[in-house]
Amino acid sequence: MRGLYILRSDTNRRSMQVGGNLLTPAIVPAGGYQDRCGGAEKLTATVDSRDGRADLAVVADLESRPSPSAPFRSAAARAAIRFAGPLPYTFDYEAKTGSIVVIKANRNRWQPHPVSVQVKRMNFFEHGGFAGSEPVLANAFHVADVDYGWERGSLRGWDGSIR
Repeated sequence: MRGLYILRSDTNRRSMQVGGNLLTPAIVPAGGYQDRCGGAEKLTATVDSRDGRADLAVVADLESRPSPSAPFRSAAARAAIRFAGPLPYTFDYEAKTGSIVVIKANRNRWQPHPVSVQVKRMNFFEHGGFAGSEPVLANAFHVADVDYGWERGSLRGWDGSIR
């Protein structure tokens, strides 16, 4: 199962925080906005986290179609590109049962387009276990008009068996 474990997710909507935390306890309040500039070809996205640990400011060039970046130049690294795009599953750990919670996303009209991104500010990697690391942007996508939802989560053992 290809997917990801959410370390943190910031939202500016209280309903998203409350609802999302029913699935995973990683959603925290933040201020954020998006703005189109230079016509429709540039998109600016900004997140101002309340605790200052996940501030972000990026500008995406929606007209660009970049090739895979630095992490995927070697043959061995190219295999990792399967994990650099939108993934179907989200995982969380449930300590009470020692189980993995698996939640599958459903997406209609999901047409991700790789875009070039200029990172103006990103301080998530300055804190906690990532402090001192040098992150490399593997890929960036733009998606629009997505019908998105989640299936009911299931519990699984470390061996993948359904509990």
